[in-house]
Amino acid sequence: MKQLLTILTMIAILHGGLLAQRTVTGKITDLSGTPLPGATIMVKNTPLGTVADESGVYQLQLENGHDLLVFSFIGFVEKELTVNGQTTLDVQLEESASELDQVLVIGFGTQSKRRVTSSIASVGEEVFRNVPVTDFQNALAGRMSGVVMSGSSGVSNSDVNIRIRGTGSISAGNQPLIVVDGLILSGRINAPYYNEQYSEYNTNPFININPNDIESVEVLKDAAASAIYGSRGSNGVLLITTKSGKFDSKPKVNIGYYAGFTEISKKFDVLNGKEYAAYWNHAALNSGYTPENDPDMFYDVDAQPSADWQDLGTRKGFLNEVNASVSGGSRSTKYYFSGTLRDENGYLLTDHSKRISMRANIEQLLGEKVTAGISINPSRVQGQRPNSRQSPTYLSFYIPNIEAYDESGKYRKDIPVTATGYSVGWQTPLTNLLTEWSSITSTQLLASTYLSYSPFSWLTLRTEFASELTQLEELYKNGVDSWYGYPSGWGSAYNQQTDNYNWTALATYHNSFKGEHDLDASIGFNLTRESLTGLYVDGVSFADDRLRYLGAAAQFTTHITSQTDAAFAGYLARLNYSFENKYLLTLSARYDGSSRFGTENRFGFFPAVSAGWVVSDENFFNFQFLNFLKLRSSFGVAGNAKIGDFATQGLVQFGQNYLEQPGLSLNSIENETLGWEKNVQWDAGIEFALLNKRIRGTLEYFIKDTRDLLLQVPIPSSNGYRFITQNAGEVRNQGFEFDLTTDILTGKFSWSLSVNGATLKNEVRKLVDNNGDGKDDDIRTFDRFLFRTGEPIGTFFMPEYAGVDPDNGDALFWDADRKEKVFNLVTDANRRIVGKALPDFTGGLTNSFRYGNFDMHVFFQFKTGFQVYRQQAHLNEQNMSSGFNQARSQLNSWTPDNRNTNVPEARLFQINGDQRWTSRRLSDADFIRLKNMQLGYTFNALGSKAANLRIYAAGQNLLTFTKFPDPDPDASEIGAERPEQGSGLGTPPATRTVTFGVNLNF
Repeated sequence: MKQLLTILTMIAILHGGLLAQRTVTGKITDLSGTPLPGATIMVKNTPLGTVADESGVYQLQLENGHDLLVFSFIGFVEKELTVNGQTTLDVQLEESASELDQVLVIGFGTQSKRRVTSSIASVGEEVFRNVPVTDFQNALAGRMSGVVMSGSSGVSNSDVNIRIRGTGSISAGNQPLIVVDGLILSGRINAPYYNEQYSEYNTNPFININPNDIESVEVLKDAAASAIYGSRGSNGVLLITTKSGKFDSKPKVNIGYYAGFTEISKKFDVLNGKEYAAYWNHAALNSGYTPENDPDMFYDVDAQPSADWQDLGTRKGFLNEVNASVSGGSRSTKYYFSGTLRDENGYLLTDHSKRISMRANIEQLLGEKVTAGISINPSRVQGQRPNSRQSPTYLSFYIPNIEAYDESGKYRKDIPVTATGYSVGWQTPLTNLLTEWSSITSTQLLASTYLSYSPFSWLTLRTEFASELTQLEELYKNGVDSWYGYPSGWGSAYNQQTDNYNWTALATYHNSFKGEHDLDASIGFNLTRESLTGLYVDGVSFADDRLRYLGAAAQFTTHITSQTDAAFAGYLARLNYSFENKYLLTLSARYDGSSRFGTENRFGFFPAVSAGWVVSDENFFNFQFLNFLKLRSSFGVAGNAKIGDFATQGLVQFGQNYLEQPGLSLNSIENETLGWEKNVQWDAGIEFALLNKRIRGTLEYFIKDTRDLLLQVPIPSSNGYRFITQNAGEVRNQGFEFDLTTDILTGKFSWSLSVNGATLKNEVRKLVDNNGDGKDDDIRTFDRFLFRTGEPIGTFFMPEYAGVDPDNGDALFWDADRKEKVFNLVTDANRRIVGKALPDFTGGLTNSFRYGNFDMHVFFQFKTGFQVYRQQAHLNEQNMSSGFNQARSQLNSWTPDNRNTNVPEARLFQINGDQRWTSRRLSDADFIRLKNMQLGYTFNALGSKAANLRIYAAGQNLLTFTKFPDPDPDASEIGAERPEQGSGLGTPPATRTVTFGVNLNF
């Protein structure tokens, strides 16, 4: 009897399942009736779907409750339709000439750009295609309004400064949050700051991300967009989506290869040997020396050799990259596999980098309602990195009138005093280049897996676990003839392990009512844990100078170990509502906690609201030339937690404190009330399309207030501490942004132009009054930066250069009241604000041309309204006060016959305006750079209709138009998280790259 009941039950279930299923068929065409083969048909909010055949015909089996279908095709407007019991459903799609119809990743979900009510910028994979850059950040420079990249260096894998809508924090971090396929990257690279020679080139924590795998990058700019990341969205969010396959599609194979050369974009213009000797003699005469009384102080100019150290220390490097990928899918599986191998020799002799990267993205349907996915991305970057003494900056100011090699052809290392008695020490630039060695290895594994369950068509439950494991190893050896290795050799080893784990649980509800109301709601939980451990050891005295590894050192001089971790836990919710697809509303909130804050303020609440109105869909709107118009506005709060993991704790520091005896010293004061730094932002924007969508764009205005700054407040040293971290202060960023794209010409010859730009006004609005005088105290850093209420963040604060006395060639500086010019007046009393590092206006311009199978893309980047402190000018523009080689501009120094000049008289070994940290070294750095240029030709229908071959040539950093006197106005050595920018010593200029390549698709 039981067996019979079981059989009947199974028959009933099977019969019910068959009745619950139905088949829908139809044909997908454009508005003219032309079939769209390969069009995608998906069941809304499920992984179920199919692809139209070569005739545009599709067939799809549905279960009861699955009535909402989404029809899409590349270049056409996506359409949603309800089946309502129909068995045949033909669909016509409207061709789209606009990015207004694309789908954007918005953080824990996606949304049609038409319905987005916050400020989100997006670029597709075409930005990274065939661009010979080592990291994705440099490819983004100038591409999106309000997103500024700077500090790029000619050294491979060096860090990049990213600012989204300005700099908001003083003591906490300023880099945006970077999320790859839902995995929040830690970005925690602790450069061994105790290693002086390499600390200027911080390792880029994101160098392992392969640009070839990127499908799109969305930048969440305003708080309404980034508040969904709560405590970590204050500086904006970069969402990186990697490529994937498609269900029920044939395998697609892409193979690419390019090779080319690298070189320094521009060298320092300095004197050769004879020019240097002549200038030395001129400076000696001005200092009172005479050939008759002081013959040893003068060179025989015609007899001087000449060594071009920049030429000897640089080269024409070579790079090549091969990449391959395959993607596709069956009815239940979709996949994407890729691999890339890149090998690059930089233009510096000791700069080399090799990257190997692999990726596997797989999704699998487990029945009709369950989907599982896994993503694995192992990568390894290995290379050699030059130190600061090997940069073109240092090469440029070494004296040129000596022989670089001895009679045997070996580099000279025992340099005697010159004919004038001026000692140049024991080493030349070549000793640093040829006797120093480094090895930098970054090994990373990004992995994630998810499980998605859709019990109903309107509900999706998803859980995801992701991890980031990064191992960084840095090894150095400096020989006995080098600057840092003299006299017995010096070596070091640094090892860092980063472990980062993310877990997310999310429930998403979506439903449409009466064809007018559309509701999308999500609620979830996110947990993150980061851990970092480090070990640093260095030593001296090697038995043989050829030995490289630290184990061969006779004496270990430094040993430092570190371990730190942090945890974040957040509850998130978001609601998207649309009425008639033209009245739009988004509400979001996140409740976040972090171990970095005190017990009294560990959790913070970050709400946001945004609304939009598609005015062009109203019946009263009757402007034929204006095809689309949307107004939107948003308000929200996001947080910043980029401080030390134990900033709330009272800490001590251990070590050898007195007479080499172990001990401890006080380090920081406990502050259990420390809480979140908050970013409160208001944004208003317009999106539009004109003339049949041939002109499209956005215009936005924003006000971004950073409040309750996580500020390291200095306290009197008599307390035994240097500072305490408090919530104090406020910074405002505000400005306009615009993005404009226009199809100037269409047809066989097409020409499109895209331009973006952003203004920025930055102001410190509040700091701390520690001394009780009724005014906020100033904060000074690096002896040249100032943070003062009412001024931009990190302004340049130094004595103001007043030019040259035309009567005697003296260097003059303004006094404290700026009433009198005084010779060599450089004191704290006459310091003033003389410039700022944050640009007023930034942006980019892209021209894209196509004629038949030819295509050409030209991209310019620009920045205006900022200054850079030229720190290297302390050495190569010093009027011979120390004898270093001089920039050619110093030949314009004051003489009785050249009185109208800004260069003081050259005086050997005498100070004449050569003091550090004065505005004499400060220069406007406005520039326009030809960032990227490509020219290609595509061969179609090779062997089959699906195959094509593209050959191309591409260039990076080809030209820079600027009045800035040094090679690179966009280089900066200060750490990417720091608020101070626009200052550099030893930062190598950008790399000029020219490559030739081929791409095969079939």
